[in-house]
Amino acid sequence: MLLEAEATPGVEEVNHQAYRRTVLVDGRAGWLEVWPAPQGNYMVLSLSLPEYPRLHNALAQVRRMFDLDADPVRIRQQLGSDDIAGPLMRTSPGVRIPGSWDGFEVAVRTLVAKHVTESRVRIVTGILCEYTAGTRDLERGICSRPQRRWPMSRQVQYFSTGWSRTSGAWLMRQSVGRSGSTHG
Repeated sequence: MLLEAEATPGVEEVNHQAYRRTVLVDGRAGWLEVWPAPQGNYMVLSLSLPEYPRLHNALAQVRRMFDLDADPVRIRQQLGSDDIAGPLMRTSPGVRIPGSWDGFEVAVRTLVAKHVTESRVRIVTGILCEYTAGTRDLERGICSRPQRRWPMSRQVQYFSTGWSRTSGAWLMRQSVGRSGSTHG
């Protein structure tokens, strides 16, 4: 599962039953969990936020992340006769490529992926989240274990101020130490 393969340690947790993660909504940290409904073709969402006046924003982000506004009939009409996509759609109807909670996360993951092997992207992004955002504003008790959140862009900018080869080497040493391998 793509979400599991790309999950940022300490921020996202994925297993065969559910997807869980911390989120930022209007700069405030919260938490969500999504799992398939026991019957029917829909998902169940549990969302914990410190305030709910912008609940519609959070719901819109969840819909984008899981591509819930896609029109499967139109997609099938457009791609069903394609030599590559058609057979895949017939064997796995309704499967979608998941998105991300935030475009900034995608940008950071993309930049990290240009500099480390694929197997280390999760480790490096996890370290980045650990050293920039931490857990300071997440309520304990809403998760089964402490969770981190993705930093905001200004936090990464602050973290990377004075970024040098030495800083980059330190971050890479941290990723090697956590993966237990020098070959990524």
